[in-house]
Amino acid sequence: MIIIMKHLLCFFILILIILALVLLRYRERFEIRKYNIWMWSEKNKHPSGGLGNILSVFFNSMIFNYHYKNNSNYENNIEQNFEHRNHFINLFNSFKNTKFKNKQLELFPKHINYDSIWNIHIQKTKPYWDTIKNEVNKSLKEFTKEIKVTELEQYPILHFRCSDVPFVLHNDYHFSKYIFYKWCNDTLKHKYNKWYIMWDNSHLSNNEYKKISSIYFNDLKQYLEHELNLEIIHISKHNQYQDFKLLYNAPVVIQGGCGGSFSFFGGYFNNLFLYTDVNRNDNKTLNYINSKNYYKNGILTHGEVKKVGGYKNTDKVIKLLKR
Repeated sequence: MIIIMKHLLCFFILILIILALVLLRYRERFEIRKYNIWMWSEKNKHPSGGLGNILSVFFNSMIFNYHYKNNSNYENNIEQNFEHRNHFINLFNSFKNTKFKNKQLELFPKHINYDSIWNIHIQKTKPYWDTIKNEVNKSLKEFTKEIKVTELEQYPILHFRCSDVPFVLHNDYHFSKYIFYKWCNDTLKHKYNKWYIMWDNSHLSNNEYKKISSIYFNDLKQYLEHELNLEIIHISKHNQYQDFKLLYNAPVVIQGGCGGSFSFFGGYFNNLFLYTDVNRNDNKTLNYINSKNYYKNGILTHGEVKKVGGYKNTDKVIKLLKR
């Protein structure tokens, strides 16, 4: 009997390990070591991964290591032949000389995963980002100054995040309802008759997700054109550095689709950033946000989608988005 119990215990532990590994596959590749300010490539020493996550790691690691802990023992030896090296060196040199007040450092969120810290609704990090907003923006200006890109006309950019999320059911990513986009147009007082859309359905995606995300993208585009009478231009895909600069230079950034760190850093710190508040499964709105630039209850939760058969049931989900 004891032997059987031991085997069952070993089997149970093995199942837990397998489940943990499976869950890790669905997280964006993310690694943070105590004194590492960059997300390193596995093969080469240079920042690697999604740019939004890289920036999230950088700002928080710098504050933790250099300012909060008064420890400058971090790695910054980016390899010389890395194509985008100068952008990160400019970012680093700008931020390392920043002087923070104690009241700013006291708001540093020490117990939140850095890959979620951008989500100012769910993670309640808005006060933290707001108190260091000017310092972050100064460094982002340095980061983007040498990125070469053909400038766009001065119209809002809607960043439509829909590729791996919301389909992997990550708790930080939920679709924005269509009423949010109407609110954006009303908030801008119909000043613009043209919006750009930035969207890439290949990010951490697969063929099935690409097909489904295209359906959601095309329906939203049709809504914006026919219901809001906007001219919609889909921005051709560049590398992530060029796309980031386009967002950063836009007069308005609309955090659409499921949101994310890329649009957050690209829009929150420089010009007007329009985003949705979160409506959790218990239907209680988080009221800590005090800003005119968000729309309350603009989120379609995973729980609501599950009730109509999941994200593959695009017709029913789109109906929910249009409510």
